[in-house]
Amino acid sequence: MVNKTWDMINKILYVVRKIIKITVCIVLVIILTPIFLYYSYFSLQIAFASHSPLRQSEARIQAWLLREVPIGSSRADVRVFFNEIRHEWWRRDEENYRNQDFMVSENSVSMHLGRHIALRPMLFIIPIAIEERVSATWRFDESGRLIAVEVRKGVK
Repeated sequence: MVNKTWDMINKILYVVRKIIKITVCIVLVIILTPIFLYYSYFSLQIAFASHSPLRQSEARIQAWLLREVPIGSSRADVRVFFNEIRHEWWRRDEENYRNQDFMVSENSVSMHLGRHIALRPMLFIIPIAIEERVSATWRFDESGRLIAVEVRKGVK
């Protein structure tokens, strides 16, 4: 009689353990699936956009811009460069093309270079996907020659 009781208790415990394991698995799937989808989506966006020079640091973008339009270049050279990169970068992104910023003042020309998705650590070092906007300003002297290029990255 005692053996039958212990056998029955062991069978019940076995079933309870199985139910707990299945419940834990279901809860983990429910909790982890949205997190996985979130990071998968932005990882794919980052992977497909990784060829963009805008994903680099401000200093590297500035160095690239200065290689393309060096110090001493004219305002016309900057305008030609802007038209070239605008058509190359924005041909697939009509919204960027229509909403481009191009500001001209007496001693500077500023423009929005583009945007990209970046993962930044925010809450407790958990990466959060944000849209970063990149813009540049070319500064000119009184004779209209380029003297400096500034690059800024910011969150939309």
